[in-house]
Amino acid sequence: MLGRILGWVSASVLVLALIAYGFVGVWLGDRLPQGTRVLGVDVSQQTYDEASVALASAVERAETTAIPVTFAGHSASVTPREAGLSIDLETTLAPLFGATFMPQDMWERYRGEGAAVSIATSVDTSAAEAATARLAAQITDGPVNGKVELVDGALTQTPPANGESLLPERVASQLHVAWQPGAAASATPVALDTMERPPAVTQAVMDAFAEQVEAAWAQPVHVTVEEHTFDLTPEALKAATTITPTETGFTLGYNGESLREALVKAASDAGVSGIGVPPVDATLDIVDGQLVATGGKEGTGIDPALLAQQTLAAVGTPERTAAIEITPLPPRVTEQNAPTLGIKELVSSFSTNITADSDRTHNLETVAGVIDQQVVLPGETFSMNDTAGPYSREQGYRAAGIISGGVFSEGVGGGVSQMGTTLYNAAFFAGLEDVEHRPHTLYISRYPEGREATISSGQLDVKFKNDTDTAILMKSWVANGKLTVEMWGTKHWDITTTTSERYNFRAPRTVESRVANCQPNSVGMSGFSVDVVRNWHKIGDPAVVRSEKLSWTYDPTDRVRCLD
Repeated sequence: MLGRILGWVSASVLVLALIAYGFVGVWLGDRLPQGTRVLGVDVSQQTYDEASVALASAVERAETTAIPVTFAGHSASVTPREAGLSIDLETTLAPLFGATFMPQDMWERYRGEGAAVSIATSVDTSAAEAATARLAAQITDGPVNGKVELVDGALTQTPPANGESLLPERVASQLHVAWQPGAAASATPVALDTMERPPAVTQAVMDAFAEQVEAAWAQPVHVTVEEHTFDLTPEALKAATTITPTETGFTLGYNGESLREALVKAASDAGVSGIGVPPVDATLDIVDGQLVATGGKEGTGIDPALLAQQTLAAVGTPERTAAIEITPLPPRVTEQNAPTLGIKELVSSFSTNITADSDRTHNLETVAGVIDQQVVLPGETFSMNDTAGPYSREQGYRAAGIISGGVFSEGVGGGVSQMGTTLYNAAFFAGLEDVEHRPHTLYISRYPEGREATISSGQLDVKFKNDTDTAILMKSWVANGKLTVEMWGTKHWDITTTTSERYNFRAPRTVESRVANCQPNSVGMSGFSVDVVRNWHKIGDPAVVRSEKLSWTYDPTDRVRCLD
């Protein structure tokens, strides 16, 4: 009986031991082996959830530590995460778990030095492509298309250049191979594979186009207008030639207005008149704050666009002939289209004080009379010199004070720069695009420093572009000791401006001058630099949409001794 009891006891103990043994095996299987380190973090005896929490910072660090790269002579860096690389923690840890009932395995799990851990990673292809695109955007050295341009009436060529680009399909794999999570960051950059990219416009394309242009200039084009035939000479063709770059080459074209002027001159030289009467724009004015349009007349003559089209077709044929009809030419501005131009409110206004010099005031009255009622349609560029120049006696201008050679002197048209300054500021505060202007070399105190302009026929101009979708009507006059320019249209922007403190001062000198009509000056003034910022705001919104910084350096106003 005792033996049977002892047997049952032994059996029970054995069963319990086996149960305990199995429990320990399962328990150890749910935990990482002793001594296990992942990404440098000790995760011994931790469950998967515990290890995931413990490794979060290390994973974050490994995925966001930048990898230096080089390509096409450029240096950059990209993080594994940006490149679509990530650590697959589940795949990394899974082999280290699982119940074991081998005594040696159990002992090693409990007391061992940990299993070798291979870090599993994965690649997000979309993210890798995006990273490649960001890196590729840093390549700024090609490819460069060749250029064919007209410079002073001659064809000039700029040779093409090959470029380099990354191989998108290789970037992810190269970074994947180079990335070693948990290892010390390498100072040696990964040299990413690139491929040479030829330009779309090659030397062969340029040479072929140059031959086409030279052939177009080789002989005149014979243009028949009604019963008369006139020649557009090679010189006229060359002067009217336009070259437009395309993605794969160039397009030859002609400036129709230039061709029309050449044709009218050819007709005049042949004693033929009346091949056209230019249209007359309607006159626009602001009366009691309202737009009033009067007059305007349709013209007749040669349609510049049609002439350009026919000439281009003719240079490609052996006969080189074109037939042009006299057609109606509508004015730019009519009584009918005036209400659609968007001229409804005062957009900007600027005034400058005039001096006591009567000849100078006369010049300002003359130029103001030309500027007044000028209309600038959307997309057009206004030139003060083209509109009001040349500033000669024949145009009604008188001699008055000017700046010549850095000293004050006298010349015909003196004072028109005040219109340049006033016009520039009116366009400035209308938010219109500044195409061309240059401040005076010497500072003139009646003008805002850094925000003024000088004028010289054929050399220095004030140009602005109407970069809005509504027309601009200019009003200008001299009254009450001031020259004023107003811009009427549709207000698109609120404009603010700031002017810096003066800096970079330079002391005046004493100079001797033989300039004609030299005016002596016994008191000099220091030169200086200044910065002007123009800010565009949406109407009623203080936030700045964009800014433009202009800097200028004035020469010192030297003391002048006039020599005979």
